[in-house]
Amino acid sequence: MSLDQIIADKRKRMKEIEAEYLRAREYVNSGKQDGDFVRALKKIMKLVGHKGLLSDEAIYTIGRIQQIFADLAEPDTIISEYESLKKSVEEAAGK
Repeated sequence: MSLDQIIADKRKRMKEIEAEYLRAREYVNSGKQDGDFVRALKKIMKLVGHKGLLSDEAIYTIGRIQQIFADLAEPDTIISEYESLKKSVEEAAGK
């Protein structure tokens, strides 16, 4: 694959996620993420507050906790991907 094709693919991916990136940036800059983090911690505390979980219930609880963290990380993941693509495209274009 040529360098031009790699750059074109990265630009295409940037266009695909640009709207999501802008929403994520707005969300992070708005301060709402902090409140969501506190609410997520409260959910986790509620989930793990049950004592004597059976193994199936424990596995389910762990899955729920993982999903809560994945939801919190999503905006940061999109921002990171977009900015990484942008940086690599700019570096490649500058060479």
